[in-house]
Amino acid sequence: MYLGAIALSEHQDSIAIENFQFVTKNANWNVAAWIRLGGLYFDNRKYDEAEVVMSEAILSFPEDFYVNLILGLSLAQQSKHKDAEKYLKKSTLLNSTDVTALSAYAFTLNQLKDDDKAIFYLNQALEIKPDDVQLIGTLAMIYNGMRNFQLSDSLYERALELEPNDPLINNNYSYAFATRGIQLERALKMVQISVKADSLNSSYLDTIGWVYYMLGNYQEAKTYLEKAIEVGGKSSVMLDHLADTEFKLGNKEKAIELWKNAIELEPTKTEIQNKIDKGAI
Repeated sequence: MYLGAIALSEHQDSIAIENFQFVTKNANWNVAAWIRLGGLYFDNRKYDEAEVVMSEAILSFPEDFYVNLILGLSLAQQSKHKDAEKYLKKSTLLNSTDVTALSAYAFTLNQLKDDDKAIFYLNQALEIKPDDVQLIGTLAMIYNGMRNFQLSDSLYERALELEPNDPLINNNYSYAFATRGIQLERALKMVQISVKADSLNSSYLDTIGWVYYMLGNYQEAKTYLEKAIEVGGKSSVMLDHLADTEFKLGNKEKAIELWKNAIELEPTKTEIQNKIDKGAI
């Protein structure tokens, strides 16, 4: 345990993992070793490995807050939201004042389309940290999805007052404007802040591409949307955006091909199927 802690302090993660693994195998009653090991995998974005470790730990420590939290977070990062829900819920019951647990549970509930409950837990977290920009932004995003634009916009504006250059807030607010076709010049300035902060973030690249699309600059839109897919891999939303752009550029066959690729990833997207059936937007 001490060797692992020393390695961790010296940023030698592979040595730290090796030592914590030794402890979990030879003193599996030591919950701290499991937490350190799972947390290390999680911090290094090895979410599948964190899931494996914490799934084993939860069998011995079902009532430990950190074991439940790390397992829930690891599952959520892999979009296994249904599996994550019970562990994140348990973590909020074990520690009802932990903002990370409350916000992670709220995000997972949002992904499971249980927005009312997600809002409840976000408001609980905001009572503890009222000026937390990411909490405010997540709440704004949920209200935007519920089409409560007045409340959503007021929350985004509050977040920007607190952190005017926050890349995630700027990106999400920009995308909210773009999908509604309003304040597009402002939306472009906001997402440019995001892209400048992280030029390889596929979500930011998709947003700026979609803003350019809404502005009618289809060639610029295509450049960014293609880069978003190259960096982040194919998603139904990004393929749909690129397809719409190709259609506007006069590439109808390419657009239909991309729409078909998008519907394969999300067969329930009726609006995409309608474009395929019509051969047009």
